Amino acid sequence: MNILVINPGGRALSYYFYSDGTPLAASAKIDNYGINSAGIGVMHRIKRALENASIEPAVIALRVSCGGSFFTEPAVMDEKSLAALKRLIPKAPFHIPMVLDLAAAAKEVFSGTEIIFIFEASFFTAMPVRERFYAISPEIMHGDEIQRLGFHGILHEAACRHTAGRIHTHGFKQAAKILSICLEPRPEAAAVIGLRPVMATGGSTPLEGLPGDNSCGDLDPGIIIKLGHELGWGPEQVNKVLTSESGVSGMLKRRADIGEVFASNARDCRLVQEFFLYRLLLVCGAAIAAMGGMDRIVFSGRYCAAGKIIGPRLLSKLDFMVKNLNEPRLRWDIMDEPVEKIMAEIAETFMIERQTRTAAIS
Repeated sequence: MNILVINPGGRALSYYFYSDGTPLAASAKIDNYGINSAGIGVMHRIKRALENASIEPAVIALRVSCGGSFFTEPAVMDEKSLAALKRLIPKAPFHIPMVLDLAAAAKEVFSGTEIIFIFEASFFTAMPVRERFYAISPEIMHGDEIQRLGFHGILHEAACRHTAGRIHTHGFKQAAKILSICLEPRPEAAAVIGLRPVMATGGSTPLEGLPGDNSCGDLDPGIIIKLGHELGWGPEQVNKVLTSESGVSGMLKRRADIGEVFASNARDCRLVQEFFLYRLLLVCGAAIAAMGGMDRIVFSGRYCAAGKIIGPRLLSKLDFMVKNLNEPRLRWDIMDEPVEKIMAEIAETFMIERQTRTAAIS
């Protein structure tokens, strides 16, 4: 099946064309794409690239970073799904309008081609209520608008399937207890039993969770108030500093990323490594408590290669788990598939199952 995957990010948009699971040369990245960019121009550019390669998509898969509790699986673009997405604009005022613009442009430029939305948050809609909610009044939470839902569900689910499959080939019969660590610019960890998440470090906004390339991660809310009162910063400046000028880059006082930090032996990078590893170790403790143990750690995301350094160092701190469980399966793993390829697989499976259901009804 020919599938065009479109992945809009915070500062760039990437598109990949897959034919029967194989990426073709028409794939590319468009830098500096954002809310002020015109989706129609992007779609015409993509169409020209595909025409030059003499290929035509049967399906267009569009990544959506959130989804609330509206979407528990991929959704075909129609009036119902578009209306639900519009209701999510307050939750993601930058991302959702961009997705809606791209979807409308894709419908116009690739007339007659099926368009489906694939949601990062779908994987997390099965998390226990105790993990999703905050200790604030329901009126403030506005139903389910303010709740903890992870941001990298596509990679987490694929990584857990990958690792659970490897464990089960060695005779392990139970639902695996997996700590999935997604090493993206905004990293995230999730505790998963089988394929059901029971804990996630991601929150309702980019401030919660692990420190990232440019984001600070978990922070005392009082610091935000202090920045406003003592420095006179408004909400936009506070948000910019904490989500775009902090994290690894802020600690090093220069642009840097997690992959670079763990590949370096420089003194300042080693200090950041220890800080990041400590935060991950705390997450391990929370995951073990949430799952009642742990069978495997799996790394995914664009910096997953750093797992070769992080995995052994984390497990060296968890020797007591190995001794108490006396199980050789407790170790780390890496799933290095890009999110776009995983999206193509999800889209193909979804379309085949949908066609099968339609044929059965008729």
